[in-house]
Amino acid sequence: MALVAEAMGSLVPKLTELLKEEYKLQTGVREKINFLRSELEDMHAALRKVGSMHPDLLDEQVRIWASKVRELSYDMEDVIDAFLVRVDGRVPANPGCLKRLVHMMCGLFTKIKISGVVQDINTKLEEVSKARERYIASDLQANLAATQSSTHDPRILLSNTDAAKLVGIDGPRNDIIKILSLEGDNLPLGKMIKVSIVGSGGMGKTTLARAVYDSVKGKFQCSAFVPVGQNQDLKRVFMDVLNDLDKEKFDNIHSTKKDVRLLMNEVYDFLENKRYIIVIDDIWKFDAWDMIAKVLGDSSCGSRVIITTRISEIAEEVGHVYEIKQLSDVDSRRLLHRRILSGEDQCPDDDYDLEEVCDEILRKCEGVPLAIVTTSSLLESKPREDWSELYRSIALGAKDNRHDYLIGKQTLIWRWIGEGFVCKEEGRDLYEVGEGYFNELVKRRMIMPIEAENEDYILGCRVHDMVLGLIRSLSSSENFVTVLGIEQYNTSHQGYGRRIAILSSKNGLPPVVNLGTAQSQVTIRSFSANGLSYIDVLPTPAKFEAVRVLALQNCESLQDLHGLEHIGSLLHLRYLALTYTPLSELPNGIAGRLRFLETLDLWGTGIEQVPSSVGKLTQLLCLQADIKTRVPDWIGNLTSLQELWMWPDAAAAGQFVKELGKLEDLRVLCTQFEGAPATDIIESLGSLRKIQKMHAFDRWAAVGQCVPWEQGFVTPQCLQFLCLRCLTFTSLPPWINPSLLPNLSNLSLSLQVLRQVDMEILGRLRMLRRLDLFAMGNAIIRIGIHDTLLFRKLRFCTMATTSIRFVPPPAASAAVTTPVSVMPCLELLHFSLDVHFFKDRKIAFDIGLEHLPSSLHTVNVFVLCHLAKEEDVKEAEAALLHSVSIHPSRPALQLERLAEDKMLPSHLKDDQ
Repeated sequence: MALVAEAMGSLVPKLTELLKEEYKLQTGVREKINFLRSELEDMHAALRKVGSMHPDLLDEQVRIWASKVRELSYDMEDVIDAFLVRVDGRVPANPGCLKRLVHMMCGLFTKIKISGVVQDINTKLEEVSKARERYIASDLQANLAATQSSTHDPRILLSNTDAAKLVGIDGPRNDIIKILSLEGDNLPLGKMIKVSIVGSGGMGKTTLARAVYDSVKGKFQCSAFVPVGQNQDLKRVFMDVLNDLDKEKFDNIHSTKKDVRLLMNEVYDFLENKRYIIVIDDIWKFDAWDMIAKVLGDSSCGSRVIITTRISEIAEEVGHVYEIKQLSDVDSRRLLHRRILSGEDQCPDDDYDLEEVCDEILRKCEGVPLAIVTTSSLLESKPREDWSELYRSIALGAKDNRHDYLIGKQTLIWRWIGEGFVCKEEGRDLYEVGEGYFNELVKRRMIMPIEAENEDYILGCRVHDMVLGLIRSLSSSENFVTVLGIEQYNTSHQGYGRRIAILSSKNGLPPVVNLGTAQSQVTIRSFSANGLSYIDVLPTPAKFEAVRVLALQNCESLQDLHGLEHIGSLLHLRYLALTYTPLSELPNGIAGRLRFLETLDLWGTGIEQVPSSVGKLTQLLCLQADIKTRVPDWIGNLTSLQELWMWPDAAAAGQFVKELGKLEDLRVLCTQFEGAPATDIIESLGSLRKIQKMHAFDRWAAVGQCVPWEQGFVTPQCLQFLCLRCLTFTSLPPWINPSLLPNLSNLSLSLQVLRQVDMEILGRLRMLRRLDLFAMGNAIIRIGIHDTLLFRKLRFCTMATTSIRFVPPPAASAAVTTPVSVMPCLELLHFSLDVHFFKDRKIAFDIGLEHLPSSLHTVNVFVLCHLAKEEDVKEAEAALLHSVSIHPSRPALQLERLAEDKMLPSHLKDDQ
């Protein structure tokens, strides 16, 4: 029932919009619309009460009534949108008298038509209103009180196993580390050790495997954590393994045309003679493990493999079996209390009612972490009626994804906006509101956020398989979405929902879909398809005339635009994604008629250049394409754009940069400025007063002419992510300081010179969590180990051309015993060590890594050998190894020699 009010959210505001004077509706029509709005407001209030009740307490007549209200609301919204589209979205009339007359008549007929349709809806609404009076009032009176004290159905709110980390994880994690023989400081070499974690769903297998993996992965040369899932796709699994093992080398592996066998060979070759740890999560079938085991080989380098599974036979086949156990009564209660009591471990002594509820929950959950977390979510403080917004949001994003698929955060939010699920809020744009929804889902542990490795930003989310099954079950019962699988492709469907998602084949065969025989009487609002070799998307355009979201991914048949001939007739379309399809051009009619399109995603297509006609889509909020797709110099026409991922045509780079300055609402920019004048770049970027995330590249910037930055330049305080590798600055720009950039969390710059004072300024950026600096000159930056003011939140620090030393206080204050507090959150450190530079200035190789916090897990060092003696290089490497060996966490140390061929022979004297 949580979805019933979903159709009402945007309808009442649209009715209000329709009453504006600019639409010049007849008096009688305006009165009918006012009546509709009043009735709908009353019904919405009733639906909120219904939604607050336990589903099992609802009478069947109430369910039927609510379903009718929702469907009627959809019909009404379709009518209103059709009117607004045809009145607001008409192509401007031709100056010719006859054509002007035709357009005027079209507007008149549209208004006459809406009058008749509104009358029909009024009649239906009166019938539904009478039913409400008969069924709803008495049912609410009888059951609302019972709802207040009854335990809620755990399926209503969703969660994931992350919460299990709060309690009960330390013992099992340490047990597995011992089985893996990794509890000591030294990693033993020899035969590979494999461990399987086995248990039923929701027991926390993935959480436990992740905890072990995060604790020990720094001891290995490479690592990977990859889900398989019940609907296994081994090609994707091996691509994910390669990408995890080396993200730089296999950055584009997911676009490869290689088959499974070739990918297996590539994994095998990469792992040969390497010490690695790999976690294969959620294996369901023997054949999947057999194929994975083949690529792992039988390493003698001390590698480790962990798998999780529900199947005992598979676990025994792997090797050491660790059977995960239910939480103890004490841990179960502690987990529940921490969830519902803001971290407290026990209920207040005088709150007997709450203690009784807790006892009942724990009895039903039987020590299963996921069940406890899911159920406890129902007791949190947010009013029950507010959860429908969150529920329908996750249902939309998860309906066409398996639990082990990554759901992109940006894609998810733009789809919510396209569906109309994101409501306007004063002072915030739609994406910011949608991002708030996403963060709320994370906070409520309904989705598992996935962070980009070493980047400190949320890439997307995953949904636990139990949660996904629950979503699909509820979505089906509410007729919210129809999910079609391979078993259903060749059947004739009666009663499709208004949202259809078609999943790719489970067995690898290319599925074929034809919806032309479908007998559904409803108009489709959202259509998604993934991995289809043939698809007749628009066999009957009337069935799709109200579609708002059209998302096609990996659909091979789109190469010749088959199935997209009628896309220009989808006047309601707000969201269009044609990702990873072999399109070489956009379908006709997109620019001419889709005047309300808000998102156009062309990532991974074969389109080489976006046609200038797209510049007519003045309501476009998001335009995305990868580096293969270029855009001419008309981008400044899209003044509503908030997010732009686009690369300019090389011949028009200068004009493209100037056009960017017109996009004053731009919030996210990812582009390349190759060949554009630095002064134009600075001027345009200075016009983007709402920019929050900026990625600007130029592959020649690091070796190009250095540029200053105007002292008077003022950056927007909302800036969070800044990557300006399109310019090389003479020094740190004066506008990069804590007072001007209070929200900056990620910074990537190229500098000619990095000074000590620059690092002190950067260290005072209170939100800075990732720093990536490229400096041309030799420099040794000294950071005091007791400095409590610098880099308080920094997690990832990369200064690949700069040396760093963490130094204790001067001898005069050597007696100071305050604990080390430098960079307290640091996880990764990357720097260089110029051996000749150190030796020439008689500087010790004592870098001071041992003073860094226990959170540090990785240290990467470029050892510069140019003009250095071999014994000096070895001395420097030994000093680094020693510094890491005495660090409390023993972080992984990766040393890479540069300019080794320029190293001096050992027999040369210092003065030679």
